[in-house]
Amino acid sequence: MAIYNDEHDPNEIMWNKQNEKEDIVNQILIKKTPSFREEWHEGYIEYNNEKHMFWLIHPVKINSEDNDYECEVRWWFKGVPREVRMMYSYIIESFKQTLNDNTNRA
Repeated sequence: MAIYNDEHDPNEIMWNKQNEKEDIVNQILIKKTPSFREEWHEGYIEYNNEKHMFWLIHPVKINSEDNDYECEVRWWFKGVPREVRMMYSYIIESFKQTLNDNTNRA
């Protein structure tokens, strides 16, 4: 059950549920305005003459230059070899270096 409460920020949705046995109040709070947006970048790794496609998901914080969110790699297909999946951190580091190169040129 969603509760729109005038006492709180109008951009927040609250949900309350009271546990009858222990009198514990559980609360879920969801802001209506987003905190960040995601940029999806397509890429691939070539391994043993085979391309393994991935998405690199770059979360960007809204209304702030500081970005504390981590990037994520999602593979297009399930059959990606373990050796390729282990390159996850190299993919993210390469992307971050590319970002730094682009911002230094601007």
